[in-house]
Amino acid sequence: MIGLPLLLTIIILVNCNVYVSIKTCHILSCNCKKLKKILWYQFLLVLSALKNCCGRALRHELQRQSRLVDLLTQVAEKIRSADKNKRKDVFRRERWKIVSFFADGQSCRLPLDPAVVVKASFKVFNSNAAPMEVSFITADPLGQNYSLICKTGDNLRQDMLVLQIVHLLDRMWRQEGLDMRMVTYRCISTGRDQGLVEVVPDAVTLAKIHQEWGLSGALREDTLEKWFHVRNKTKEDYEKHTHTHTHSHTHTHTHTHSIFLLQ
Repeated sequence: MIGLPLLLTIIILVNCNVYVSIKTCHILSCNCKKLKKILWYQFLLVLSALKNCCGRALRHELQRQSRLVDLLTQVAEKIRSADKNKRKDVFRRERWKIVSFFADGQSCRLPLDPAVVVKASFKVFNSNAAPMEVSFITADPLGQNYSLICKTGDNLRQDMLVLQIVHLLDRMWRQEGLDMRMVTYRCISTGRDQGLVEVVPDAVTLAKIHQEWGLSGALREDTLEKWFHVRNKTKEDYEKHTHTHTHSHTHTHTHTHSIFLLQ
């Protein structure tokens, strides 16, 4: 019986005025909602305790966030389950629901990063081969648009765990003065075979580079070299970006080896 001790712990922490960050509340709420389908009674108690103790304002934020996640998941699932030749039509019919979510003028925090407050959806697009991607306008006038991918049909729990370990190892190595030039992104499972993945701004996939420069067949050794030469006109820029690319790949392989040793 794990529900009661966790419930008592939350109540004691709140009653003793122990500081619990808003980010922790958002992550705990999202994960309890996901896990309560597996261990219904235990996590239902934890989720109920969190909502009763977090205060009215934060409870309203969590409820609104939950509605947004449910809406994104429903639209993404309808698109995924439709026939490939009908997905674009389904997408055109359903995308207005995401736009109308912000019609009341209220903002919403994202479970991927509760520090990000969005006030409108800037762009919603989808292709026959990819999951739905949504770009949000942030409430901060100086902030950049925040894009995420809503995936259904895939279990993202393992992805979430691996990315958390990668982020932790990267932070540890940075503290030791080892900057491997790694760009990490967020991923969260919001339910069974569903979740959200952060989109890295200005990122170019290896598949796209291969499509533009490799033309067809297997990836050639000089494909990346051609792409780097086109994007970097000077010798200094070329050496700088190839050096960053080499460091990030080394970091990735080191992470993979470290995670393998932890198993």
